[in-house]
Amino acid sequence: MKLKINNKLITIIFSSISFLTIIICLICNFLINHTLSWSLIVLFSILLCYFIILPSLILPKKKKLLSSLICLTIFIIPYFFILNLLLTNFNIFKIGSISSLITLIYLWCTFFVYQKLRNKGFKGAAVELLITAIFSLAINTAITLILSTNTFNFSNIICIIILLIFSLICFIYDYRYKE
Repeated sequence: MKLKINNKLITIIFSSISFLTIIICLICNFLINHTLSWSLIVLFSILLCYFIILPSLILPKKKKLLSSLICLTIFIIPYFFILNLLLTNFNIFKIGSISSLITLIYLWCTFFVYQKLRNKGFKGAAVELLITAIFSLAINTAITLILSTNTFNFSNIICIIILLIFSLICFIYDYRYKE
C-alpha cells in the first residue's frame, strides 16, 4: 500500500512550524533580554533551512534536488556573513565560508556523478567514495590552514583510507562484474 503525500499540507505545516518557532524565539528573547540577540541566530538559521527545503516541497519531483542545491549555493555564504555579524567573530565567516565552498563543490560533484552514473551501480559508488575521500582531505587541510593548527588526527586518516579502500573494492567489483 502506497502512502500518498499531500505536499500542500506538508508545506503549510512546515511553514507554520517555522514561522511559529521564529515568533516564539523572538518573543522570549525580547522579554528576557529586552533586546533581540540569540533569537536572530534562530531566525536566520530557520530562514536558511526554509529556503533550502521549500523548493523540494513545492516543485515537481525532477527539480526538487536541483532547486534545493541551487538555494543552498545562493544562501549559505550570506548566512555565514550574517552569523559572523551577529556573533562578531570573524572566524565563523572565514571557516564557515571556506568549508561550505568546499562542501558545495562536493555536493555539486555528487549531484553530477549521480546524474551521469545513476544506473551504473558499483562504478557510481566507487566514484562517489573517491570524491568523498578527496573532499574530506580538502576540508581537513583547509581548516588546518585557517586555524593554523593541525586538525588531522588518526581517525581522519583512517576514515580517508577506508573510503579509498571501499572505492577500490567497488571499482574492482564493477570491472569484474562487466567481464
